[in-house]
Amino acid sequence: MKKLYFLLITLFFIGTMVNAQEDIVYGFNTDGDAENWTGAGGDATVSSGVLNLALNGSANVKLINTTAGINTAEYIYALVKLKNNTANKFLRFSYLKPTGGRVYKNVDISANDTEFKTYIFDLTNSNWTGTMDDVSVHLKFDSSTDCDGIGSLDFDEIRIMASIPKTEQDTYYFDTADDSEGWTPVNGSVTVSGGLLTFVPTVDKYAKMEQLFHTVDADVNEYFTMVIKNESTDDDMIRIIFTGGNYDIPITMEDAEFKTYSVRVADSTDWVGIQDGVTIGFRDTENVNGVGKSSGTGNLIVESFEFSPNIILGFNDDLDSNTSLILYPNPVKNTLYINTEKNIEKLEVFDLTGKMIWNQKFSTALNTSNLEKGVYFLKVYDDLGSTTTKRFIKN
Repeated sequence: MKKLYFLLITLFFIGTMVNAQEDIVYGFNTDGDAENWTGAGGDATVSSGVLNLALNGSANVKLINTTAGINTAEYIYALVKLKNNTANKFLRFSYLKPTGGRVYKNVDISANDTEFKTYIFDLTNSNWTGTMDDVSVHLKFDSSTDCDGIGSLDFDEIRIMASIPKTEQDTYYFDTADDSEGWTPVNGSVTVSGGLLTFVPTVDKYAKMEQLFHTVDADVNEYFTMVIKNESTDDDMIRIIFTGGNYDIPITMEDAEFKTYSVRVADSTDWVGIQDGVTIGFRDTENVNGVGKSSGTGNLIVESFEFSPNIILGFNDDLDSNTSLILYPNPVKNTLYINTEKNIEKLEVFDLTGKMIWNQKFSTALNTSNLEKGVYFLKVYDDLGSTTTKRFIKN
C-alpha cells in the first residue's frame, strides 16, 4: 500500500538532507506488494525492496497508478530512482488532464545502468490541480521513438514531494563514478567517470544542466570557476542561469586540452542571497534553428565547477598545453610525480584563490597527502628563467 512518512531527516540520493514535509513514498519494501502500481508492456514484480518491470516486447511501456490520491496544492515534484537495464534513454512522468488527455514531463536518462540513478520531475502545470489519482511513468527509446521492448527496469523508489531537499555546496569535482552531484540534464544526458562529468547535448535544443540538490550563497561566493574541455565545433558559450538573471561566458571550441574560466558572477546585480537551482547552459550563439540552442556537434567535458569568494588564480588558458612537463597521477591522493626533461630549479604550489601553499627546490615526487581536496596549480621554474604551470586535482 501507499506509505506516508513524516521525515525530519531524509536519506536522499547522495547524502543526508533536511526535509520537513510529508513525502508520499513508494518504497516497494514488501515482497509481492507493488503498492498500487501496475505494469503495461511488461510484468511488474516486487522483491527485496525493488519493483522489477520486465519488458515483453511492447512499444508502449509504462508503470501505472490510478489511485494515487495526490493533493496537487501541496505536492509538485516526483522523484523516480531506478536502474535502467535497457538501451532506451527517455523517461516520462505523466498525469491525467481534467478535460481528458495527459500532461507529459520528460527527462533524458542513461542506458544500461550498473547502479540506480535518480531523476526529478517538476509536475507544475495548469492541469496539475485538485486531487490527482492517475499518474504513470513511461519509457521510450528517445523523444520521438517508442520503446524497443527489450530488457527491464528496476524501481528502487518513487517519491512524490512538496519540495526538493537541498544543502549548500560550492565545489564539484565529480570524483565518484556515476555521481553527478546534483547536476541534472535537460535536453541532454550526463555520465560521470574517471573524475570527469560528460554532458551530451541534444541537437537543436536548449541544452543545460540544472542543479537540483544544492544551493550556493551568492553573497559569499562572488566568483565562478570551471575547468572544462569543449569538444563541440559550434557551441561557443556557457550561460550561468540563476534567480533573476544570467551570466554568459564565451568559450573556445574543439578543445584538445582542458581550459580554466573564472568570472565574477557578482557583476550581475541579481547574484544575491541563497541561489536555489543554478543552471549551466551549453549554447550555440549562431544556431540558425534558434539562438542559444545547442548544435549537438560535440560534448562538454567538465573537470570541476567551483563557486568561491575570491578571484581564481589567473593562469593562461593554455597552462596545460606544455607536454614537456607531465604530472601523474592526476587526480592524485598522496604522491604527485613530475616527469620532465627540463632542468628545474624550484616548484611553487597555489590554490584556486592564488594563495601560495608551499615552495621548494625541485623534486620528482611531491607529497600531497596534507593538502585539502580541491584544484591546485603547480608552477615550475627552469634554469633558463622560464615557467610552466600545470593544474592538478587532489582527491
